[in-house]
Amino acid sequence: VARATSGLLFNADTAAANTLDDYEEGTWTPVLSDGTNADATYTSQVGTYTKIGNKVHVQGRVQLSALGTMSGALKISTLPFTSQGITNNFSTINITYALGFAVTAGNSVGGYIQNVATNAHLRIWNVATGDSGFTAAMLSADGQFMFSAEYTTD
Repeated sequence: VARATSGLLFNADTAAANTLDDYEEGTWTPVLSDGTNADATYTSQVGTYTKIGNKVHVQGRVQLSALGTMSGALKISTLPFTSQGITNNFSTINITYALGFAVTAGNSVGGYIQNVATNAHLRIWNVATGDSGFTAAMLSADGQFMFSAEYTTD
């Protein structure tokens, strides 16, 4: 490992573009929104992130005590960094644990982060009908879930 003037280079690499010049850990507050309304009440609202170079890993948990006026397709907003601006360079978000979802057995919930965004769109997948937005009607007033995602930032 070599020390560059503004970061770390590995082996005999000297290319400035390959310099590891950013590492950060922190917390953030995930907020559910339908794109217009973001007035849910939370019992728990926790997010952490690690940023290494231009790669961001986020994880968190939200637990509601009231849905507020949300009604449409839900997003997790306030991601800690804006996603990279490459057209069609989407990343995925995984829902790894959930309670209080009003969905048909066999459906799965996940999502995506599109380019130049600070939110993750939540989606539901059904083998018969395909992909659609995960709406507030599919989440109970005391619903909760854990999630993780990795995406690229500029």
